[in-house]
Amino acid sequence: MSVELPLSVIIPVYNGAKTIVRCLDSLVTIPDATTALEIIVINDGSQDETLEVLADYQAQHPEQTIRVITQTNQGQSAARNKGLEVAQGAYVWFVDADDWVDSVAADYLLSLVAEESYDILCFGVRNRSEEEEVPSEWLDSSAHDFDQLQCTDGRALLTQHNLSGSVCPFLWRRSMLEEHQARFMEGLLHEDALFYWHYTAFAERVLLVPIVAYYYYQRADSTIHNPDTLHLRGISRLEGSFRLLNCAKELEDLRSFYLTLASSFYRAGLRMVARYGKVSELKAYTRRMEQSGDHKLLMRYAGRKGAPLICIAHHAPWLFGLIAHILPPVA
Repeated sequence: MSVELPLSVIIPVYNGAKTIVRCLDSLVTIPDATTALEIIVINDGSQDETLEVLADYQAQHPEQTIRVITQTNQGQSAARNKGLEVAQGAYVWFVDADDWVDSVAADYLLSLVAEESYDILCFGVRNRSEEEEVPSEWLDSSAHDFDQLQCTDGRALLTQHNLSGSVCPFLWRRSMLEEHQARFMEGLLHEDALFYWHYTAFAERVLLVPIVAYYYYQRADSTIHNPDTLHLRGISRLEGSFRLLNCAKELEDLRSFYLTLASSFYRAGLRMVARYGKVSELKAYTRRMEQSGDHKLLMRYAGRKGAPLICIAHHAPWLFGLIAHILPPVA
């Protein structure tokens, strides 16, 4: 009878030849890495020397399970979904190819799940730029409101802790993800936050661990900081608002939480598409929302300033376009 591997690390990579070795080095130096984890690298159609670098790394570390799967370029979400399909570990850790982990902290996390079963382990992250460490906007250990191990549940994590932004500072129990057929929305941005907001709600046992185990490398040319992606980011927020509306219907006790998020996503998406896209796109999304019957519901959760914007977007899209260009840009 085979023993289940403790951890699957899923790494999507696109043109990551310059950074992937640093990422892998941080993983293989975890104590007992050869027996504790499998590393699944999804090469998402890289055009540089990523594949060659990976092949060399596999040859230099024959004792470590490193699976390399190559697919045509489909985006980070599709790559992560492919990793979920093949993962065999009890837990899943999503790690980006630019980033790295703290091997000592990772060993501690593995010791915790070896002692007791949790649905999610939540821990700290630090942002690093090319020059220096920079303050994290969403999960720096200094921003944690806990200083010792705490056990909670997913609903409390969503409503009492502001930890959205990335799926990377978490270990996810794979059987929980499989039970709810967890997948990332493909072809969009902000998929991390949507995944987190949706599937965290199903976690019955969440362990908050006050250590920094993940280092996020903040590149100036990364997708999320690239102004050329502003149009796609607007589309992604609009699509995300529909997913959040579905979450509100699926999880009645978190209805207000999801509707507040959906309204925020919808307003931001409308403004970004009006500013960086076409009026026809704006009309298409407002029509789709009206057909769902949820636009008035989103207005109720938009507040006194937000509700008029949704109303104008639906009834006077050309005017809304002018307003979107006058208002400060949405990040």
